[in-house]
Amino acid sequence: MAACFSTTKGVISTALHLLAERGQVEYDAPVAAYWPRFAQGGKESITVRHVLTHSAGLHRMRTLVDHVQRMLDWDYMVAALERAQPAYEPGTRHGYHALTYGWLTGELIRRVSGRPVAVFVQEELARPLRLNGLLAHGGQVGGVRLLSPRTVQQIAVVHSRGPDLVLVLPMGWRLGYHSAFTTRGTVPGAFGHFGFGGSGGWADPRRDVALAMVCNRGSGTPIGDLRMAELGAAVVRSPGVASPR
Repeated sequence: MAACFSTTKGVISTALHLLAERGQVEYDAPVAAYWPRFAQGGKESITVRHVLTHSAGLHRMRTLVDHVQRMLDWDYMVAALERAQPAYEPGTRHGYHALTYGWLTGELIRRVSGRPVAVFVQEELARPLRLNGLLAHGGQVGGVRLLSPRTVQQIAVVHSRGPDLVLVLPMGWRLGYHSAFTTRGTVPGAFGHFGFGGSGGWADPRRDVALAMVCNRGSGTPIGDLRMAELGAAVVRSPGVASPR
């Protein structure tokens, strides 16, 4: 067993992009267009793009629950987010939605697809792809295409500059992903998501390469040790990896 924590944000983001690819979700549409009760508390202007770029102002978990066990109840959390008020004007700042992103994005997927997010990911991503790294290869792998090259280009555009309100670091938020960090710095053009404890994954469409790592323990810092960053640096400088296109 391996706990991946926030690395799964990259997976659920890809699932939402699949609905966008099919024309069922628009990035600049209000979340409330798909989830009507979400418009409460001054959230009627929050768009899908705001959610994906962590700029919706809904990162404050302590204002949503009175006990940690509430987080095990999907319907309770959905209702709590419906009542929530954004911490700042959506789109004006960005702060990592560390503990709320799964319900925000997952409920969008459930509302649009009619399936719980776990079922959707299993049926639409994991099973068709046999768990292979898709985004690095322009939206297809092994003859299976889920996303068009145009969609991959859209989701790779950086939406934030400067330090994140929650993580302090400059995350370079894309549509559901952040910059790929290595011990040699960030990888230009690459994006993915890392998780608490050390797991992570990223894709570099320009090099047609992807990297992922899971681990059964966490150590060192809140993001684990440096193994993921060291692996990333080794991949980028490997002679077998193509030069950026």
